[in-house]
Amino acid sequence: MAADAEYAEGTTLELPNTKEIVALCHQNGFKSNGFTYPPNSSPIAYIKYGGMVSEGEIQTQNYVHKVFDQRDTASSVKVPKIYRAFEFEGQMYVVMEYIQGRTAGSLLRDSAIDKNWIYDQIAQAFAHLLLVPVPQNSRLGPVGGGYIHHCFFKDGVAPIEYESVEDLQSHINKVGSLAQHLSSFSPLLLVILRYPY
Repeated sequence: MAADAEYAEGTTLELPNTKEIVALCHQNGFKSNGFTYPPNSSPIAYIKYGGMVSEGEIQTQNYVHKVFDQRDTASSVKVPKIYRAFEFEGQMYVVMEYIQGRTAGSLLRDSAIDKNWIYDQIAQAFAHLLLVPVPQNSRLGPVGGGYIHHCFFKDGVAPIEYESVEDLQSHINKVGSLAQHLSSFSPLLLVILRYPY
């Protein structure tokens, strides 16, 4: 990624500059990975940062936002527009559109809300996301290429870029087969997931 990438050219929002963003993130601390900006009752943006933010995530979110933005039908799924993304001293920083709402987690903790309604909303959101077309010449993973980021893998990142679903399945099967033979050596399984053969 370029040192600083603008995604929403011509935005009229008064967003902080690079130095201000970095300072705000340091002030917020790295136990969190984001916050609203400005941090008051009328935010205009969300700033996400830290080691778990990847270029692939940014490219994929930008792509999905454009797909949903170009559709004629209204969707209950809202994908924030990315205004800006940059890397500074090994950390990724993303400034994106703030979308008012509640997370599925906060809704599920609310005893006054019917849980089946929440599950239906989540299912509808996934159904909308499954309709997003895969870009041509894509590999398995984020838009634009790169490693899959998922908690399934050691350190949350795939050890290689998979060419296909079959390659991923083959790797998982090999690891699973080896794990059955070495079940008493579970720490070794994590090493194998990190270093494919």
